[in-house]
Amino acid sequence: MPMTCSVISTVSALVTVQWKLDTTETSWVSGSAILAAFFGALIFGRIADIIGRKRVYTIVAGIMIVGALAGLSLRISGFSSGPALCLASASVATIPYPRC
Repeated sequence: MPMTCSVISTVSALVTVQWKLDTTETSWVSGSAILAAFFGALIFGRIADIIGRKRVYTIVAGIMIVGALAGLSLRISGFSSGPALCLASASVATIPYPRC
């Protein structure tokens, strides 16, 4: 989670300037990514307790690959045109976050 928070804080500072976001929009972008990471850790952590950590990491890797390819094909991940698409792609990208 510390890595996630440092990435989110760095990216939110850059995105705020690039998209000319106000404080409320910036907090929505940052908050949604942190909230998605929390629920991902909660859900996939419990699943890891049940079916095993190795299987969960394999499933999560598959989800991340599909999400990255979808983001590239839909041009929403790194090239999103506004805060709404950024929120959607950041939420999808951070959901599969298993706890160790």
